[in-house]
Amino acid sequence: MFDKLEELLKEYRWTTCSFGGSSKTPNWRRKKYSLNVGMTRHIFVKGRPLAPSRFMKKDRRIYDECKRLFFDFDFDGVQINRNVLCPPHKDTKNIGDSLLIGFGEYEGGETLIEGVKHDIYHTPVIFNGYEKEHSVCPFDGERYSVVLFKI
Repeated sequence: MFDKLEELLKEYRWTTCSFGGSSKTPNWRRKKYSLNVGMTRHIFVKGRPLAPSRFMKKDRRIYDECKRLFFDFDFDGVQINRNVLCPPHKDTKNIGDSLLIGFGEYEGGETLIEGVKHDIYHTPVIFNGYEKEHSVCPFDGERYSVVLFKI
């Protein structure tokens, strides 16, 4: 069911992202493989309409595959991650629920949501990342994750 999305993640031409070099970017995200391939907007400008991310403009395949697979989930942002080990945090700019799913060949790497471990490998987990603190447990191997969210 998820073979095509997993293949797209493995084939993706990953480049490290510094998130524009912003001084507000947490250190754990600097120069990691993490980017939004969906719709985006500058959150500091109120009322600005959504626009495709620069990554979506280059290649819509991951976004379109997520829309096909999760057609009944309302989202406009698609965050893709490769080997990102994030500390406990909340997604303060997201609206409502997020959908998280994992791919790759790895051991460990569960997602901890409010102290409860969730194995996300090929298993979508829906939770409100704005309200609930979440993080990634240590892992070995190649771990990809996809987060669908509303901005």
